[in-house]
Amino acid sequence: MLQEGWKSIDVLRIGYSLEGDSSTPVTISITVDWTLDCYHWHIAEQQIKTVFRNERLKGVEVDFERGDVDPGAFPLSKPSRRPEGPQEYYKGDYPLRAPMGVDFGPKNSFRASPNGRIFNGPHATIGGYLEFRQKGGVFKKYAVTNYHCIREAIDGYSFKEGPDGKAVVAPVRNPSELYLADDTGLGPKRRGRETIRFESPSRRKHYFSLQYHDEQIEKWIKQLEQNPDTQDAQEALSHHRASRSRKLEYFDQGKHQLGHLFMYSGFRPRIMNHRIDIALIEVNADKMGDNTVPRRESWKASFRPPESTCGKLLSGIKPCFSGNAPPEAVFKIGARTVATTGRFSHIRTDIKLSWDKRTGLGYSEKYCFVADPETLERPLFQHGVSGSFVFSEQGEWVGLALGGAEKINVVGRAL
Repeated sequence: MLQEGWKSIDVLRIGYSLEGDSSTPVTISITVDWTLDCYHWHIAEQQIKTVFRNERLKGVEVDFERGDVDPGAFPLSKPSRRPEGPQEYYKGDYPLRAPMGVDFGPKNSFRASPNGRIFNGPHATIGGYLEFRQKGGVFKKYAVTNYHCIREAIDGYSFKEGPDGKAVVAPVRNPSELYLADDTGLGPKRRGRETIRFESPSRRKHYFSLQYHDEQIEKWIKQLEQNPDTQDAQEALSHHRASRSRKLEYFDQGKHQLGHLFMYSGFRPRIMNHRIDIALIEVNADKMGDNTVPRRESWKASFRPPESTCGKLLSGIKPCFSGNAPPEAVFKIGARTVATTGRFSHIRTDIKLSWDKRTGLGYSEKYCFVADPETLERPLFQHGVSGSFVFSEQGEWVGLALGGAEKINVVGRAL
């Protein structure tokens, strides 16, 4: 009979031989969750061994380990790096809706060839939401991000293991849906788009969040072993166990399901040599967020959005494509950088990206913004923030963050 906190009881032959033959001992393997610590394991182990002695069962071992019974719905693999800061995991509960700047990732995970190792998919940023008028005059809202942020969910994208064991992107298969998508994009009437689905939080951020709680639980358990009467440690341990359980329940209940792809541009479309890199996601009704700008204290920069913008919805679109200069200061909410401030660089920026060679396209023009010099500890752009909405101090949408370099960060102006 399973006790409170026990996840499974298995009778196995494990321990001494890889073949698992009769020379290996019969082992009662018990998987427990994080609500039990090592002290309780020891008591249960002694009780089980007492039963063995009473029943004269010899050579039977008992093994306890922390873990979970994985239903296979959310395969998670250990990322090739540790999180670089608290912005890469959730300390608190996952948001019920997908707000502006939230991270997302493909529903599917990836199996590398030829060794079969499973990798979590990459993650990027939901910039925000735009409403489009449908036939009949009805408006419908979609989440907006870059096209290159959703490519991982299209058939033809895959990983392989590099020489150092880290995941590297494999060449696009030809023929494949992705090879075609890069060239032609996908319109709202094209079949198959409903099968391309996304999650938020991404599996990578979910893994980092669970890892954060695991490390905190281990830390507080050690403190309680040294001083069992420490009230603060007991409360902290209970908090992290409960928070970890809620995160697992969030995924078990399907609350991570974001929605499916509606349309995307591909890599070819340009207007006057200005790159268009956009994708729209049809978000589930119970997950739909809005374009509310975070409160003013979210920004560390000396120059922040005014009070009239913070905590309010974005007020419209600032046209920059018709010869109008972009605003001198812009703001952005990214999944990894959180709230950042950038300043317009008046130097012309031409860029060429890695996929331009295959599509036969040359350089494109971009507006360039640099990080606020007083907040260099918080970069304007990092991997994972592509697709972020960039907006002015008046709360007007300027464009999407497309890419960046170590010192110069570029923001697309195609929109």
